Amino acid sequence: MEKITLNEIISYSKGKENAPVTVIDDVTAKDLEYIKTVAERLRLYILEILDKNMIAIINRTDIAVKIASDIHKRCQIMYYDFIKRPSANLVAYKLTGYTPSWIVLKDNGYLVKAYNEYGKEIEQWLNTYNEDTTERKLNDITKYDISLNIRGCGNSRRCNATILELSRYYFINNGIFNEKRQCYYPSDITSNRGKEDYNKLEKLFKRWGFNSL
Repeated sequence: MEKITLNEIISYSKGKENAPVTVIDDVTAKDLEYIKTVAERLRLYILEILDKNMIAIINRTDIAVKIASDIHKRCQIMYYDFIKRPSANLVAYKLTGYTPSWIVLKDNGYLVKAYNEYGKEIEQWLNTYNEDTTERKLNDITKYDISLNIRGCGNSRRCNATILELSRYYFINNGIFNEKRQCYYPSDITSNRGKEDYNKLEKLFKRWGFNSL
């Protein structure tokens, strides 16, 4: 796991086009093993903060808060709330990568949210004041490039991104991990909705030809 200083992770979180960062506090060795396990299952990008018992999770703040709540630790989300789009036709931009200018859709500035060990919002506990605003690119991870290590993408037409997103959804909603599929499934498969959601996942596995995520 890559290691980074707290100063670097705070500086990164202030970048307008960088992904949100969630820092989880007071992480024990046992907690870290759990975080690593979930991160591998859900393809999360995690970093160890040097000289601190803290872990940083890049993007997917909803999952990060759920993880912190599961291990009963406080956490803090930090991000610049900024969205822009190319002024050029989106299809043309996708094909050429060129746009004469950008249109800002949202710019709410730098935001911080903190949660206690029960997932309830609290005052921020991590000081984000930092004179050094040098950004570290963290392997060029941005809010626009967030799906990591998705098997099939980039080397074939097969892609299990939809399955991964459903697995993430069911994790957040207290789903059950299926060892065979290496995927989170709905916890209730007895109700009509539960059966429907279960069958949806199974059909996706068969459609893409994957035995597991």
